[in-house]
Amino acid sequence: MIRVAFILGALDQGWLGGINYYSGLIYALNSLPDRRIEPVIITGSQPSGALMEAIGNTEVLRTSLLDRHSPSWLLAKGWRTVFGTDPLLEHFLLKQEISAISHAPYIGRSKKLLTIGWIPDFQYKHLPNFFPPHELRLRESTNDRICRNSDAVIASSYSARKDLLEFAPYLEPEHALVLQFTSGIRRGQEIPAIETLRDKYKFGEKYFLLPNQFWMHKNHKLVFDALKILKAQSQRIEILLTGNNRDTKNPGFFEELMAYAESNGVSHDFRLLGITPYQDLLGLMAHAIALVNPSMFEGWSSTVEEGKALGKHLILSDLPVHREQAQYADFFATGDAETLARHLNTAWHGFDRERNAINVQTALNQADARWQAFGTAYQDLIEHQMRARHG
Repeated sequence: MIRVAFILGALDQGWLGGINYYSGLIYALNSLPDRRIEPVIITGSQPSGALMEAIGNTEVLRTSLLDRHSPSWLLAKGWRTVFGTDPLLEHFLLKQEISAISHAPYIGRSKKLLTIGWIPDFQYKHLPNFFPPHELRLRESTNDRICRNSDAVIASSYSARKDLLEFAPYLEPEHALVLQFTSGIRRGQEIPAIETLRDKYKFGEKYFLLPNQFWMHKNHKLVFDALKILKAQSQRIEILLTGNNRDTKNPGFFEELMAYAESNGVSHDFRLLGITPYQDLLGLMAHAIALVNPSMFEGWSSTVEEGKALGKHLILSDLPVHREQAQYADFFATGDAETLARHLNTAWHGFDRERNAINVQTALNQADARWQAFGTAYQDLIEHQMRARHG
């Protein structure tokens, strides 16, 4: 077994998307009949309950080195700033027989541990206007340090790898890796009946689902524009919207978005469900006509992955990464409400619930194979990097 550390102290701050990512990766590894990687979670003294629940029975090591502003954290940070290494953390990990750090944040250089960084995407490069200047500078410096101090860096898509090599030209191509993650339904998870969900959420006979956070780059306004076009053509559809309505980069955005929908006369053509329990979300996905993602940017969309896991019809913005993920979706440009409206209208009138049920069941039968493929890809990546490091 290769003991691989995941340093997840930062996830205690509430990044649920990150928690779900690592939960899925560990699940994928545990699904392998020939698993040769032993994941070890490294946290601060008091990890979040959400993290502990998500990682299940995985080994957890706690250290005050990850407790922000503790004496040991301050000492390690100072040493890292001056000398570019973190001997305290390195010593702690070696004592626990760790061989590699995976998806590593910036921890400085290490001669004794394989260090593989992770930069999921470069949204801040493509949409800089969506970030305050101080966050742009922070991401730039953090990613630069990760690239310069890691043995290799993981990107979540080939599209992101292309950006990685462009924005970090000093990084050798063989050190720019791709790990396309999987998310979605797992063995033993049940899909609630549509009647149960309809009683709870009060939607109509059929609907589309847009399960994105209410962040500026998620492009909900384009969907409202498409609804307005359909309404002018006397075509009415229903879309369910789930997700967190807080955008920390733009706290007033959700209210602005709702005002936009009201001013365009479409506020009754969608339903806001907020953050739904994951079991309910799986059911809402499974019974939907299609999943819609109009986003202006993605690193590797969990919405698309979850849709694929359920065999769903996908209606997606025409991004390179969406093309990489889903070759058979309906695509529209991020500013093209007319084409989106046409796709929605066609799917609405062509929906066959029996055919949808067959597609969902076929996908469920392939769920184990999907997770094992993800686990195998990661295990192969780690083993290859270990061989490259040690010759």
